[in-house]
Amino acid sequence: MLADPRYAFATAYLKAEESRVVTSEHLEQMLRASNLPEALDLIQDTDIGSYLRQQTINEFDDFDVSLWGYLQGHAEHLGGLRILPDEMRSMLKKHLVKYDVLNIKAALQGIAAQKKARMVPVGVICSRGLLDELSNVEEIESLIEIVRRCGLERYADVLSLAETVDVKSRLTLESRLDGAYYQDMLAAAGDLREGHVLSSALGFIIDLLNLQMVLRSVARGASHEVMEYILSAGYMLSAEIISELLSLKLPDIPGRLEDTFYYQVGQEVVVNYEKTHSLTAIEEVIEKHKFELLRDILMPRVMSSLLIVWYLILKEMELRNLRLVAKSLLDNLEGAKSLLVGPS
Repeated sequence: MLADPRYAFATAYLKAEESRVVTSEHLEQMLRASNLPEALDLIQDTDIGSYLRQQTINEFDDFDVSLWGYLQGHAEHLGGLRILPDEMRSMLKKHLVKYDVLNIKAALQGIAAQKKARMVPVGVICSRGLLDELSNVEEIESLIEIVRRCGLERYADVLSLAETVDVKSRLTLESRLDGAYYQDMLAAAGDLREGHVLSSALGFIIDLLNLQMVLRSVARGASHEVMEYILSAGYMLSAEIISELLSLKLPDIPGRLEDTFYYQVGQEVVVNYEKTHSLTAIEEVIEKHKFELLRDILMPRVMSSLLIVWYLILKEMELRNLRLVAKSLLDNLEGAKSLLVGPS
């Protein structure tokens, strides 16, 4: 497989693109800018910076739409590259289904709340031109029909298990949709030469998502609600361990995680949460450690289909950081620097 010369060309291309992402140095300079246009001038040497320079941005929503438009356009560009090996192109498509899952979950929330859902303009449903129709669905049957039209049969089958969309059934469906996505990704990893590496990375992601759910629930005093929403196929945190964690108080959780990668995660969450009493502090810690873990596992892989997965994660983090910077500058918010995660 790796005799295919396209792996060498694709590796060279993606590594060159990596060198054009927004760095930590860029972000620090942007945060010192007086306004958003001045900040965007500081990243003209990056790929996304040159794109944003051509957009009309008057407020945060304009900026947000531009970021998503960039990601969708960039993904379509990558998918159309003839130098991209078929296996890389397949992993690109499978990874981006996460945004279809996100939009399906948003549609479920819209049905439950009886209002139009806000969508992320990335993924298969978006590329088929059905995002507006999805955002306006009023019953689950219409949602299932759109999902099937887009070839997302697995997710339509999950949705067909529900008869109504109340709070409890919605949360159950969302958990099952997430589980189906990770099961598909794990199945795809099994077909790769270095699939064991990707399987490990996915297992860590599932563990961290479950740990985030546990930490949030314990902090809210609602741990009895969680077990039925836990994702399976984690790497280190079994259902038994998670159940035990849910029986503890927040300060006691890190001790149960001792001798695992998650010990430091738990410690940082406890410290940050005790300072702020904000559930957002939990997500910030998890996000930072997830990125660093995936960077260490995936970034060194060259001449490999895993490289496209790492590159997409890097671009997603780039968007997250730019969104934080823009929000900070437009709303005069403090503390954005501590939330930024990414390449140096």
